[in-house]
This record gives sequence, C-alpha cells and structure tokens, in this order.
Amino acid sequence: MQLITQHERDEQYRQLLANLSPEVARLLAPQMRAKCGARTRGGSPCRATVCARPDGNGAAKRCRLHGGRSTGPTTQAGREAIAESNRRRRKHRLDDDGAGIG
Repeated sequence: MQLITQHERDEQYRQLLANLSPEVARLLAPQMRAKCGARTRGGSPCRATVCARPDGNGAAKRCRLHGGRSTGPTTQAGREAIAESNRRRRKHRLDDDGAGIG
C-alpha cells in the first residue's frame, strides 16, 4: 500500500472533480473532502470531514469534535463578553429555579 500526503490526495481530488460534469462534481464533493483521522475510543480513525479554518489560512486537519474550530476567546474584549454572558445565564437560572446552580 502506497502512502500519500494529504496535499497529494487533495490535488488528486481536485483533478478528478475538474474532469467531471458540474452536477456530478457537486454531488461527489462532500464525500471527497479530507477526513479528520483522529483515533476514536474504539481505535478506528474518525471519519468526519475537517473544519474549514475561519481565516482561510492553511489546511485544516481535524473535525469540530477533535480540535477544529474555536479555542475560546483570545482577546480581552472576548473574555469579557463571555463572562457577561455567563453572569446573565446564571442570573436567569437563579430566577427560574430559586435554588441556584451550586
């Protein structure tokens, strides 16, 4: 079995899709997207498609469940927004339950 890199595989997919009719290419594109490949608890590779990076730079390597996408707020303003959201949610739950969260 010959091993190829992700980049080589993606290039092969692009060439294949370029030679197909637009209708067929549109239907095949989701199945041909890069897969996550992270090891699951069962030991098999994850079959989910990788997340696109929001900034569009570089190639994404993992799905949303295995480290793709957000890592949380990185700026001070983002952290403050999350803290305010958590305060509002806690206040709302306290008003509804009467007992509180913990």
